[in-house]
Amino acid sequence: MKKLIIWCRNLINKLKPHRNLNYLNSLDLVSAYAWSKMQEENDYNWLRDGFDGRQKRIKDVRLEYIRKNLEDKAFLLMDDDNFNTILSKRMEIYKYAEKYELVKTILQRMWMGFGDMQMENRLVFIQKLKLLGFKMSELNSVEGDRIELERLFSQVEGIKTKINLLIDDIKVEGSKVTRSLNKDIINVCKIVECEMQDAKKISQAFWIELQKTAHEINEKRRLKEQ
Repeated sequence: MKKLIIWCRNLINKLKPHRNLNYLNSLDLVSAYAWSKMQEENDYNWLRDGFDGRQKRIKDVRLEYIRKNLEDKAFLLMDDDNFNTILSKRMEIYKYAEKYELVKTILQRMWMGFGDMQMENRLVFIQKLKLLGFKMSELNSVEGDRIELERLFSQVEGIKTKINLLIDDIKVEGSKVTRSLNKDIINVCKIVECEMQDAKKISQAFWIELQKTAHEINEKRRLKEQ
């Protein structure tokens, strides 16, 4: 009971809003620099007002929600290969993480065993595992189940490997975004004939509009040259 109480308290502390912290819930509030760093590091802490990477990082479900919401909006506004690649891989991570948790939960339940009146439940779990890509025999002994479950426990850890590979890919793609940001700003400002912009001072919304304007100008020039 004591362990359960401690676990509940830890869960509540993790989920409760962090007070005295302001979150940037609009593309007009997030700087282009903070946005690129968020993509590079896969870290939603860059959506905290005043965060520059030196402060203690926190976990807050609100930040996760804000990030997903802003990425959906950015996706509709921009057509950027790097961003689309990162977003696609992040969605794969979410999918694999959910699959990992579900399979692990089923395997842990099956490891506890089944009584004579619970054989139908066992079959349901086996069929569910099959749908998730994890096969085991429907007809087996208790010892046989143990052997197969040990195999599946090892197999499910392969999902973690896939997740880690995707995380590494995101870091690589994200670093490309950050490294090219200043260079892209210089090129875009030349095209739209405006003053050089500071990535830390312009918003991501404004940066997206600048890129779209530059793209439109280039398209008009291209058509004229044809």
